[in-house]
Amino acid sequence: MARQWMIAVLLLLGLGTIHMAGTHRPQAPVASKDPYAWLGPLPGKIDHIDIGPRWKRLVDEVVKDARAADVRRFVCKIPAEVGALPMMQAVVRYADGLPGSLDDQALADGLSQAAARGNWLARAQLFSHLRETEDMATRYRLLQLAEWLHRHRLGHLYVGLEDQVWASPDEHDTSVAHDPSRFVAAAAMHHDYAAQASVGRALIEMDDPELVAAGGRMLACAASARDLYRKTK
Repeated sequence: MARQWMIAVLLLLGLGTIHMAGTHRPQAPVASKDPYAWLGPLPGKIDHIDIGPRWKRLVDEVVKDARAADVRRFVCKIPAEVGALPMMQAVVRYADGLPGSLDDQALADGLSQAAARGNWLARAQLFSHLRETEDMATRYRLLQLAEWLHRHRLGHLYVGLEDQVWASPDEHDTSVAHDPSRFVAAAAMHHDYAAQASVGRALIEMDDPELVAAGGRMLACAASARDLYRKTK
C-alpha cells in the first residue's frame, strides 16, 4: 500500500514538477556587500577548499531522513509556527515573479534581505535560487545554507538534493536513492507546502484510512500557506 501512494506521487509530480526553479541555472545575486554574511564568514583561500566531504555527509543525513519519513505521522505547522516571517511581501513578490524572478536583480535582492532578517520561507526559497551557481564563494554559501536548512529540518532541502542522490545512487541507501517519492514525502513532513499539496492529493486516493487522513491534513496545511501568501499581497 505504501508503495502504491509513492507511485501516485510520482505520477502527480511528473518526476519533478515541484520546485522547477531548481532546474534553472541562475547567476547568484550581486550586491555591493555580501548578502549572505548571516550564514557566517567565508574561509580564506576558498578556491582551494574541498567542500565535497561536507556535501557527502549532508546528503547522507538527508537520505536517512527520507528513509525514516512516515506520512501517517504528519503534523501540520503553519508558517508562523515554523519560524519568523519578516519581509513577507518581498518573498511573495519573488514567488509571484517566478521563473522570471531568477534573473530579476531587484526581486533577488528582496529575497536575500528577507532571508538575512530571518524569514525561513525566504531562506528555503533562496536555496533554489542559488543552486547550480559556478563561483566557489556562492557554492560555499549554498553549502552553508543547506546545512542551516537541515539543522532546522526544512523540507525544501529534501526535494532540492534528490537529484544529487540520483546522480550517485550507489553511494547511498539504494532503497531511497532509487525512489524519489521518498524525498517528496520527507519534504512534506518538514514544512514544504508544495510537497504537502502533491503528496496529500495522492494520499486521499488511497484505500488505507490512515493514509487518507494524513493526506487530508497535508492538504489543509498546504492551504494555510496559500492563505498567508494571499493575505500578504
